[in-house]
Parts: sequence; C-alpha cells; structure tokens
Amino acid sequence: MDILNATQLIDTLAKGNEVAQAFIQSSPMWVQYWILFMTVVLAPSFLIALFKREARWVALAVFYSSIVTPWLIALAGPSKVWGLTHLAFWPMALAVIIPKLIREPIQGWYNRYLALVAGTMMVSLVFDAWDVYRFFTAG
Repeated sequence: MDILNATQLIDTLAKGNEVAQAFIQSSPMWVQYWILFMTVVLAPSFLIALFKREARWVALAVFYSSIVTPWLIALAGPSKVWGLTHLAFWPMALAVIIPKLIREPIQGWYNRYLALVAGTMMVSLVFDAWDVYRFFTAG
C-alpha cells in the first residue's frame, strides 16, 4: 500500500465522495428518499448539539460516519459494505438516547426529536445490518 501525501488523500476522498453520490443516484428512488429523510432528521443535531448532550452524541455519530464513509468507499468501492460506518458509530448515540427516553416521557419538542432520531437510526441499522450481511455472505 502506497503512502499518500495530503493532496493525493484529498483527491482520493473527493473521488470516493463522487462515487458515493453516483451510487446513491443509481439506487432505487425509495433509497434516495430514505437518505433524504435521514438527512432531514439527523442534520439538526449539529445545531441542537450546542445546547443538548444527547444531540452531541448524534452529531458526533453522524459526523464520524460521514468522515469514514469516503475512506470505506475508496477502499471497497460502491457496495453494501457502507453500512459498516453506521453500525460502528450509531449504536453509541443510541446508547445515550434510549436510556433518556426510557427515563423521561416523550413529551416536548426535544424528546420527540430524540425519539424520531432513535427510530430513524434503528431502522437504518436494520437495513445496514442486512446489507453488510449480504455483502460478506455474497448473498
């Protein structure tokens, strides 16, 4: 494996991002809508993270999975293995959100938002686990 300089690394990650966008655009329409829905649900966590602890965990999980995904694309190409990034980072956010939702009623905008985030992440993790399983078992 060759060592990349900074310019080569940035170029490789940019190409990985282009491959990801092309892969998403070639996916079935419902997948594109699901990705859009996840973006709309999870993006506010970056702003809310300035004020709320659980949102910081969501923002970090989304940030790290977004950073690692181009690396994975650069290594494995467009494939069902991308779900590994969600499987690696999102359970940590859920481990913070779910106990809060168990302790407190799902009332008020913030707890309702957290419930929506948790549901979105859990549904995505089911899809991701299935995709990763099929990738590694060639199914």
